[in-house]
Amino acid sequence: MMQNYLDAVSLCKWFGYPDFFITFTCNPTWPEVRSSLKDTTLNAEDRPDILCRLLKIKLDALIKDLRHNARHPSMMRLPFHLPNPQQVIYDANDDIDNVLNQPSIASSMFTSWMECNKPREVGYSISRIHSVSPNLGETYFLRILLNKVKGPKSFEEIHMVNGEICPSFIDVCYALSLLDDDKEYIEAIKEASQYGSGYYLRFFFATMLLSHSLSSPDVVWENTWVYLSDEILYTQQQRLKSPGLSLNEDQIKNLTLFEIEQILLRNNSSLKKFTRMPLPDADSVSSSNNHLISEELDYDIPNLKNEFNRLCIALTSE
Repeated sequence: MMQNYLDAVSLCKWFGYPDFFITFTCNPTWPEVRSSLKDTTLNAEDRPDILCRLLKIKLDALIKDLRHNARHPSMMRLPFHLPNPQQVIYDANDDIDNVLNQPSIASSMFTSWMECNKPREVGYSISRIHSVSPNLGETYFLRILLNKVKGPKSFEEIHMVNGEICPSFIDVCYALSLLDDDKEYIEAIKEASQYGSGYYLRFFFATMLLSHSLSSPDVVWENTWVYLSDEILYTQQQRLKSPGLSLNEDQIKNLTLFEIEQILLRNNSSLKKFTRMPLPDADSVSSSNNHLISEELDYDIPNLKNEFNRLCIALTSE
C-alpha cells in the first residue's frame, strides 16, 4: 500500500494534482437490487450479501474503465541492489544447487535495466527508485550515484571516475565531490519531498541525525527546513480549528524543530546533542498551541504595516 501511495504521489508531481476525487458507494435502490428482492418481503438491508457482490461488480467495472482511460506512461519502480546479492526466488522443494546453476540466476530487473542501456533503447516512462536509509551504507551511496550517473551499463561503470575504478560506492561519491558538504543529504531530502509527507521528511532528517551521518546538521537544516516544515501550518490550523490561521517563518521553524525533537526524544536523543543545531522554544510552542493566544496574534503584519503607513501620512501637524 505504501508503494502504491508513493507511485501516486510521484505521478501527481509529474502531471499535477488530481482533478476529481471519486467516492464510490452502494445504492440500495439499484435496479439489480430491486430485481433480486421483488418476489420477497425483504428489504435491501436484509441482504448485505447481494449489496456487497453488486458493489464489487460495479467497482471492478469502474476501475476497468479508469485503467482503460488512464494516462500513459505508467509508473515504473526500479529496484536496485549491490553487486551479486540480488533476490532469488525458488520453491521450497527445489534443489539449491540446481537453482544456483540456472543461467538466469545472475539476472535481475536492475541488471536487465543496465543491459538495456547498452544499445540505449529509446523509451519514455515515469519511474522512481526506492528510498533507502543512510544506515544501509553502500546501498545508500549506490542510490545517490544512480541519480548522478546517467544510463550506467554495468556496476563497473558506476565504480569508474575519470578512467579509474574506485573500490566502493562511497569512494565514488567522494571522488565526484558528492560528500564534501552534506550535499547528498540535502539532495536526498529535496528528492524525498517529491513523494513523502512532511512527517516522513522530518523522520528522515531525524534518522540522519541519529545515524551521525551529517557533518554539519545546521547547514542541512537551513537548506531544507522549507521541505521539513511541510504540513506544519495545516496541522496547526486543524489542531486549533482555525482554517484562517497564519504563522510567520520563525513560528513555522520553531514548530518544525519541536516535531523533530519529539522524534529524537522517542529514540533517546535530543537536538541538544548536535552542536550548532537550533533548539525549539518550548514557551513559543505552548503559546502556538493555545487557541486564545493564537487568535490574538493572528493578524496580517504586512497589511497592518501598510495601513499604518497610510494613516501616518494622513496625520496633520496638529
